[in-house]
Amino acid sequence: MPPVQVRAPGMGCVRSRRTWRRAFTTDMGARRRVCAHCLKNGKRTEETAAHVHHRCPKAKAVWQVVIADWNEKTGDHVSTADLTAAVAGLRTCPPGVTGEAKAEWEASEPAWRLLHAVTLHEIYRARCRTHAAYHASPQTSPKAASTRHVVRRIKLRLQQRIEYEHEKAKYARQHSHEEGPMAAFQRLWVKPGAVVITKQGPKVALLSPLQSKEPPLRGGVHLRTVAIVEPAKGKRGTSAGWLVSAADVGDEGNEKPRLHAVGKVPTVAAMGSRAPKGAATKHTEQAAHQAAIWAALEYAGQCLSKGSKVTLTIESVTALRNLHAAPADEEAQPGAAAQGGAAAQTPHRDGAARPMPGNGNKRQRPNPRPDLKRGREAEERAVRRAARPSHTEMNTRSKRRLEALSRRYPGKLELRAPQGATPVNLRMQALTAARFDDILAHVSFTGTGSKDSRLYPLWDQTRIWDPGD
Repeated sequence: MPPVQVRAPGMGCVRSRRTWRRAFTTDMGARRRVCAHCLKNGKRTEETAAHVHHRCPKAKAVWQVVIADWNEKTGDHVSTADLTAAVAGLRTCPPGVTGEAKAEWEASEPAWRLLHAVTLHEIYRARCRTHAAYHASPQTSPKAASTRHVVRRIKLRLQQRIEYEHEKAKYARQHSHEEGPMAAFQRLWVKPGAVVITKQGPKVALLSPLQSKEPPLRGGVHLRTVAIVEPAKGKRGTSAGWLVSAADVGDEGNEKPRLHAVGKVPTVAAMGSRAPKGAATKHTEQAAHQAAIWAALEYAGQCLSKGSKVTLTIESVTALRNLHAAPADEEAQPGAAAQGGAAAQTPHRDGAARPMPGNGNKRQRPNPRPDLKRGREAEERAVRRAARPSHTEMNTRSKRRLEALSRRYPGKLELRAPQGATPVNLRMQALTAARFDDILAHVSFTGTGSKDSRLYPLWDQTRIWDPGD
């Protein structure tokens, strides 16, 4: 019977019935059913599917590298000791994760299926090379069977599949009637953290070293921001929440959790006139990140005043870029346009009437002066510039706060982009905060439960939240 293709959504055909049978059968050989790798090390072990693909020291070393990198790049919590995840590819959603956080976790399923299928295939190929070399006459050393070689082959195969998926999406956009094939590629591969888009095309991010992985300032405090927007559903409107986690950094770079604070993002659309000063017009992803940055800078000022060095990791690279691009001085800007209103209109001044042929009784339109047209264009550009995320009032206040702290405590405050994905449990905590009825900062300290959390008014700056407060 010809092999039947097994397909997974969003990843195309990567496995066949023959590959599936090879991976999950318990009969790994007609005559020799003993693991060659273990036999070479003086241990006689039956070669079952669970042993070959998970329990063998060779396979276990590969899975430790692959799963650790997957958790770091996607924020997942897959365990290397989970036989079901390694052999069957069945992940378990972390408990308590629902709503938008669970939807983000489910969106990474095609990337995980591809990584799992390729890893199983390369582990089995390395097993075959080891088996053939051990039982050869004379006995030889297997080629490309080490953990480093297997991981390299996994990465190369992933790159080939990612390029295929990208080309398939491009072809569907040009020659089919499908809606949003490139958006689907972005949602299934780029957003989960499995792929990055470069000038040369898509590049697999899994099993690739991070460009800059520097530890936080030793002996200081590491702050991390998280923000999430929950779309409207039923009678519940759109809402957003933020989270700031703080950890003490030891001399060796190890981190000990100190506290975490969560809160709801205030907006004019949700609160009307009760919205605090500087609140965004409506809920957007960048507005949520800016609220998280403001909360983190407030606590960073408290840590700096006590002599601690602070490293602030901002979840969104775009939010970090907007923060650096924000104007720090009190420059005049069309506030109404920045807050969603309409900019003031420049009155027209009548110039010389245009000569128009035809009926002389027809009313002539005035000819505006050319300099007024240039003035209107300049004002329109200023309005568009003021409406950018980097020019919102919240971002401008954060920029002024950042520069004030940098001048007062030089060399003690460091901002940086994220060096890995945000864990799904932190995003779930921020999503829970988006459903709060108040906009207070809910602060929980290490070793205490939710019952011992404290509430502090963040936006009017009348109190500080600190473990010693």
